[in-house]
Amino acid sequence: MKLFKSFLKLTEVNKTIYFEKSINVFGLPDNYDNAHAEMFFPEHFKATVQEICLLEYQNVVLSNSVIFQGLKYADESIFHTLNGNFLSFIQYAKAFIKSIVKKKIFVQEAYLATQEWGDNFYHFTLELLPNLINFHNSNPTVPIIVPLNYKSKKFIIDYFSIIGIQPIFSNTENILVIDKLYVSPLPRVGIFNKLNLFNLKDSIEVNTLKIKYTPPFRKVYISRSCANKRKIINEESVIHLLKSMNFEIILAEKIILSELISVLSETTILISNHGAGLSNIIHLQPKQTIIELKAHNDNYWMYFSLSKILEHRYFYLFNKSDSLNYRDANIEVNLVELESILSNIII
Repeated sequence: MKLFKSFLKLTEVNKTIYFEKSINVFGLPDNYDNAHAEMFFPEHFKATVQEICLLEYQNVVLSNSVIFQGLKYADESIFHTLNGNFLSFIQYAKAFIKSIVKKKIFVQEAYLATQEWGDNFYHFTLELLPNLINFHNSNPTVPIIVPLNYKSKKFIIDYFSIIGIQPIFSNTENILVIDKLYVSPLPRVGIFNKLNLFNLKDSIEVNTLKIKYTPPFRKVYISRSCANKRKIINEESVIHLLKSMNFEIILAEKIILSELISVLSETTILISNHGAGLSNIIHLQPKQTIIELKAHNDNYWMYFSLSKILEHRYFYLFNKSDSLNYRDANIEVNLVELESILSNIII
């Protein structure tokens, strides 16, 4: 597909830049150990952040969320990439053929809010939602199209309710012919634009929920016990330790989102194991403390980056895991090490 991309790439008609290209520069985690140097890469401490922008395409066909105009296509708003490749040739061919043979629905104007992992809390909250809010704030009357399967995700419905958007849930099997289609290119995973995130915080916490910020006082542990992977094997012991130190235990899935955001705005220390729950860092006031519990070989550092972007202290703790596949592995938290970190933090 890369061979064809240069002449098959669909060029936008208009481009609006919300936030310019920038560079993130971070120091080390607050408890960095040089013995873990091989777990980090230069990009974790200095990374180029692409511009946050809006693209407008005209007279296009939407098939399997791929944007077509004849043989030309656009996919940067839908698929993640690390190496310049987005859509595979098979995906392209299937979507193109489908766009020709299936019945079409005609739409005058819309914003497309979707991506390959968009029904995941992390990717929706930190990638889709900031750009969606940028667009909606400037174009409040233009319909927002999201995939039908997003409707089953309570957190997505809750976020739409909070920001006052009634999206159009569209089955991705439908072929849409759209006069004006607006999309936002996806960011690199774990590479955040600071201004974009603070704009998200202001839109939700200040403009919509009207949160009255007070000095944070809560100590919160977000449990992943409702998840189907990356759980804590000895969570009962972890919770016992944390309760002895006056931590509140929260199941994010069991609390109304607006109430969760309010609690987080009052939180001074947030602990959780690696996973979408740590996306809630976004709703803490700046300069708080994050502790991430990780598998011993987990070198995903998006929550370190997110913490530093939001001006927090960040601590990590590597732990034994039940699999070398750290994306799915359950962990057994080292209670001695966790207590040591907390003892140095809590005065």
